[in-house]
Amino acid sequence: ALLSGEGGQQQALLSGEGAQQALLSGEGPQQGLLSGEGPQQALLSGEGGQQALLSGEGAQQALLSGEGPQQALLLGEGGQQALLSGEGGQQALLSGEGGQQALLSGEGGQQALLSGEGAQQALLSGEGPQQALLSGEGAQQALLSGEGPQQGLLSGEGPQQALLSGEGGQQALLSGEGAQQALLSGEGPQQALLLGEGGQQALLSGEGGQQALLSGEGGQQALLSGEGGQQALLSGEGPQQALLSGEGPQQALLPRDGGATGENRNKNDMPSKNWI
Repeated sequence: ALLSGEGGQQQALLSGEGAQQALLSGEGPQQGLLSGEGPQQALLSGEGGQQALLSGEGAQQALLSGEGPQQALLLGEGGQQALLSGEGGQQALLSGEGGQQALLSGEGGQQALLSGEGAQQALLSGEGPQQALLSGEGAQQALLSGEGPQQGLLSGEGPQQALLSGEGGQQALLSGEGAQQALLSGEGPQQALLLGEGGQQALLSGEGGQQALLSGEGGQQALLSGEGGQQALLSGEGPQQALLSGEGPQQALLPRDGGATGENRNKNDMPSKNWI
């Protein structure tokens, strides 16, 4: 146990077996609690009430720096890592098995909840109440940046990915199996709902209430851009594609047989740079 700095409220508690190390430096009531087996390490530096709680087995590491009430809770087995920096009430909760990682930086109340198995990763940066919820199995990833109440919900199996950036209330809901991806950017209440199996992709950009609903099997893709209330509904099987651009209430309905009605074009009609 290594204690240095000012103030008599630095405390390190080590118990159990293994190479346990606690490093405390700076000012304020810094506390490190390590228990269990394995190479457990807690690093606390800066000002304010910083606390790291590590329990269980495996290589558990908590890094806290900056100001404010920073708290890291690591439980279970596997390589669990929590990185907290900046100001405000930052909190990371990791539980279960597998390589779980939570990265929180910036100002405001940032919260990351990771549970289950697999490589789960949550990246939060910027201002405002940002929240990422990851549960289930598989490689689940949530990226939140910018201002406003941004929320990403991922559940089920498979490589699920949600990308939210910009201002306003942006929400992405992904569930089921397969490679599901939702990209939201710009301003306004943007919402993407992806359900079922297969490679489903929804791209929303611009202003206004844009909504994309994808369900069923097959390679379904919806592209919405511009201003106004744009809506795309895709359901059934087969390569269904909907392209909406411009202003006004545009709507595309694609039936199960793969035929398209409304404003839509083939993939070959679009410039290659507009496709991901």
